[in-house]
Amino acid sequence: MTGGSPFGIEEGSRDADISVVLISFAGTTDENLAAAHELGFRWVQLRNVGTDLTVDRMDEARCEALLTQLRSYRLSLSSLSGGYGSLLETGKTSERVEQERGLTRLARRLGCRYVTGHIGTLQDTGWHEDASFLRCVGSWIEEMERDDVVFAVESGPEHGETLRELIDHFDSPSFRVNLDPANFLFYGYDVPSSCEALYDVSVHFHCKDARRKRGSDLRSSVPGYPDAVHAEEVPAGAGEVPFATILPELITRRKLAVAAVERESGDNRRADVRLAKLLLEQYFGAQERMDPNG
Repeated sequence: MTGGSPFGIEEGSRDADISVVLISFAGTTDENLAAAHELGFRWVQLRNVGTDLTVDRMDEARCEALLTQLRSYRLSLSSLSGGYGSLLETGKTSERVEQERGLTRLARRLGCRYVTGHIGTLQDTGWHEDASFLRCVGSWIEEMERDDVVFAVESGPEHGETLRELIDHFDSPSFRVNLDPANFLFYGYDVPSSCEALYDVSVHFHCKDARRKRGSDLRSSVPGYPDAVHAEEVPAGAGEVPFATILPELITRRKLAVAAVERESGDNRRADVRLAKLLLEQYFGAQERMDPNG
């Protein structure tokens, strides 16, 4: 697949667009857009599951209204965010893939190239031999290649090497990774080795942080799938995600297109988002706003 991002960044550029997952502000859509504008963001990532922006609500009129709303705040879409559940759940594969397909089609209608989302854990699923899964996902990827859309699988529920096997199996520039290192801490996996396996296929990044709970072991020493997370979210820079190693590696590999701040908890999210934005600007620089008339 060839072609550039509608927001001016080619996959393979040294620079990534700094964005924010809009629901990080925990307000209404309009309140969140205002907060992103006030903090100087240029790009936003929209959550399209469990919000007022679900695919079934986004008809032509609502899409145009959303784009107008974004322009009024001098913001553009970096990416959408989905995740309808495991694509490997027995009897649910076709339905779930169609839901994700609807979201990648919506991205195209909104002039946005990237969509991120969880697809369920791959650990011990036997996905290599699941004919329905391979067929449905393969068909979806072919459509994304035609439409110049990229779905970035969010990392975390399995070690990075396991996710890399899936990405390499389909071997498509339209099926890549949203690297979220904090998720490896949540699930008890080793962060450095997981990230190393995924740097070359990571086009999207979620900037959030976490700290392991006391007594938590790495996933390699925990039998079975963990029932509870092994870490808690903290403001970026206050946890155990080694940003000083990860971000330079992503820049060196020249694959990253979007680096999005994400905050899923906390009592002062706006301040936490601001700090995470400053962290990213250390690596990608401050970015000018769009021209609303451009």
